[in-house]
Amino acid sequence: MALMSVEQLLDQAEDEYMSGDQLAFFKDRLEVKAAELRDRLLS
Repeated sequence: MALMSVEQLLDQAEDEYMSGDQLAFFKDRLEVKAAELRDRLLS
């Protein structure tokens, strides 16, 4: 399953707040940012 785009996230209804798809979206974003931060700190 592909992660949703920012546009798809913003287009979702309020009752979809923190759905499984949204949680996966934010988890992926946090993991990417954490990896970038680790790389910067270790460089």
